[in-house]
Amino acid sequence: MPARRVEPPKIPTSEIKRPQTPPTSPDNAVLPAHLPPFDLGAALARTAGKPKLLRKMLLGFRDKYANAGTELWKHLAEGHTNEAERLAHTLKGIAATLEARDLTVATAALEHALRAGHTESLAPLIEAVERELAPAIAAAATLDAQPAPPPSPTPAAATTPPKSRPRILIVDDEPANIELLIEIFGNDYEVLTALEGLTAQKTATKEKPDVILLDVMMPGIDGYEVCRRLKAEPTTTCTPIIFITGLGDITAETRALELGAADYVTKPITPAAVKARVNNQILLKRAQEQLTRLAITDGLTGLANRRHFDDRMTQEHARHARSGGELSIILLDVDHFKAFNDTYGHISGDGCLTRVAGAISGVVTRATDLVARYGGEEFVCLLPMTNHRGAIAIAEKVRKAVSKLAIPHSQSSVADHVTISLGVITTRCISDRSLSNILALADEQLYAAKSSGRNRVCAASAP
Repeated sequence: MPARRVEPPKIPTSEIKRPQTPPTSPDNAVLPAHLPPFDLGAALARTAGKPKLLRKMLLGFRDKYANAGTELWKHLAEGHTNEAERLAHTLKGIAATLEARDLTVATAALEHALRAGHTESLAPLIEAVERELAPAIAAAATLDAQPAPPPSPTPAAATTPPKSRPRILIVDDEPANIELLIEIFGNDYEVLTALEGLTAQKTATKEKPDVILLDVMMPGIDGYEVCRRLKAEPTTTCTPIIFITGLGDITAETRALELGAADYVTKPITPAAVKARVNNQILLKRAQEQLTRLAITDGLTGLANRRHFDDRMTQEHARHARSGGELSIILLDVDHFKAFNDTYGHISGDGCLTRVAGAISGVVTRATDLVARYGGEEFVCLLPMTNHRGAIAIAEKVRKAVSKLAIPHSQSSVADHVTISLGVITTRCISDRSLSNILALADEQLYAAKSSGRNRVCAASAP
């Protein structure tokens, strides 16, 4: 039976987006006026209008893909069709960026056949790739005869101040694509890079980028698996992921979006468009973070609110149940606060609570601790991995800090200024000790402090 021929997919000229050719500049001297089969004008637009970058990418293309045809035959001979598909895919992407149109069409046809599993008719498609690749490699090689570009001047300071620069993680196994994206984002963004999926996952977890630009076809785990893992991690689940890939079919795009990707961009990219997409995701992420902060923050004092405390308490209870460590809670109340409001007015009462909140925060400063407004004039301090003696010491410091504010309170039976009463409980989160039980124990100690004269700390340990 004769081998079934797979026709290359038709790519209508109207569907190929051609960026406008950028105006010429003195820097264009590093490139010839014409370099067929590359459309240098269109390629300059694809490479952010940077002639030196385009020259570097062309030479890198020559060095990396000069033997691509031989590698394709070898992969097929060894039965490594996935590797052949990945090579065809990567070659297609860089050919499209460099605007070698015939090579782009040839590699797209080969990639399509490999993905469809039509291995019986690959020979003519590889031969077509070799025919288009040879003149492209030869043309790129002629750049060695061109005058080398002068050394680049020292880079100018970033447009955006370092502290406010968004952080982007670029994940792509093709260094030329990474260089291009660094050129696009380097002045206004802090750029992190990874050449494969496992490194990308570790970097994202550690560095917490604002946006991840992710390729699909890479060695090891592919972009889809990287996305799935990052969306399953609490620290990265809300990080927007934009796929930037040569896979332009609707099935690939749908799969990416179903995995939680925020956007999907096909190569070759248009610099202005991809920058706008990234900027939109950063603005959206920051708006969501602001909404989250508002949802967990007490509007008057700026402390965590009851909802945030409850969530953290649940997390710490579970963590301490696993570790067996001691968890301490301080529950405190402003003494005779109703009388203060009745005497000085609610505006002064709000000011009093704000100053008390500041005094507490000035004492409870560990990153792992949490100070929250518990309700009305009550506050709570969550002290993970804190023993009983340490918790009592912190509570006493808080009591003194509030007293030191010397906020006048003429109607208090305790002192001539605002004071607080504090209840402390230290416990281990054993299986039969619920969250409500622990809070009830702290409340009992607060009640004891009030009953025994106020302006004092009462504490207990529940082994």
